[in-house]
Order: sequence, then C-alpha cells, then structure tokens
Amino acid sequence: EFEKVCGNSEATRRLWRKDWLHAIGPSGPTPLLELAAAEDAAILGKLLNALESRIKGPGVECCQLPDLVGGPGGKPEALILRAAEVRRWGVVAVLLSSRLPVAAGQFLSSPAAVYCPKGLVLQAEAKELKERFTAVSRLSA
Repeated sequence: EFEKVCGNSEATRRLWRKDWLHAIGPSGPTPLLELAAAEDAAILGKLLNALESRIKGPGVECCQLPDLVGGPGGKPEALILRAAEVRRWGVVAVLLSSRLPVAAGQFLSSPAAVYCPKGLVLQAEAKELKERFTAVSRLSA
C-alpha cells in the first residue's frame, strides 16, 4: 500500500516514517481499550466482555494484556491507573469487574486510590487477591 502511494524510494519512505512518528506522538497510537474507556465505561465493558468470550475456560484469568496490567518498566501504564488518576471511577469499576487481570495491586498502592470510593477499594482488594492466587497457581503448575 505504501509503495502505491509513495513509490519505492527509500528517501521518501524515511520522510514518511518521520512524519508518521511525529503524527502519532512519542508513545505511539492510542490503544483500543484506552479509546473505549475515554468514550464511555459501558463501551469498555462491552469490549472486555467480547475479549473474555474469545478466551476459553480458565485461561482468561491468566491473560496478561499490557494495556490492562502494564507493560515492562511501566510502559504502558496499566489502564486502571490512568483511569484512577483522572478519577474515572466508572471505568475503574468496569475494569475491576472484569475476569481479566487489571493490575489491582498497582491501583491499590497508587496515590489515586486514596480518592477512590470505599466500595471500589474493597472490590480492588478482592481482585488483587484473585490476581495473586492466579499468578501463584501459574507458577506452581
């Protein structure tokens, strides 16, 4: 597709890549889960439900999506942390109710957790225990 538009010149490709990287910014394109969370918590919930339904059996609890649990060195930061920083408690609630791991422990130790409604803190504590248990079970298997 690139060659159809820009030809096969290496110099043109370099300029195009430079422009593309400038356009998407230093952190890259915005992840789909983040876009859904920015739009509406209900949309994020539907997307997470669709992901869960695609992953069969108990494997859903072991699925480590970088957008949800954070990537190596904290890049990208877990979605639950970004939502909590801007006090999007509906998004936090949707993430905590998901069967997918969402870095509940990181959320509980973050400065934003202080402002979190009590019910969500309790839900995050339960989710953290479940995530820890799943991680230990995977290691011992």
